[in-house]
Amino acid sequence: MLKSNLPESRFGFVVSRKVSGKATVRNKVKRRLRDAIFLRLKELKGVIDVVVITLPGIEKKEFLEIQNMVGGGLKKLKII
Repeated sequence: MLKSNLPESRFGFVVSRKVSGKATVRNKVKRRLRDAIFLRLKELKGVIDVVVITLPGIEKKEFLEIQNMVGGGLKKLKII
């Protein structure tokens, strides 16, 4: 996480082949993460750049679980 001088926050997602060998699964994880972040954008304090690195097992999580994990992570970093 870095503070940014840009007008908008930016998020990057790293979903490696260790999560899944299939690109469709990795892309699904990225879409779910992107949606979970989008739902929290209005709560952000300031403009920041964040890179989210995933671990194996996230592909088995439901969207609500991912949404809760993202919210918890943002709170832990004191971003929201």
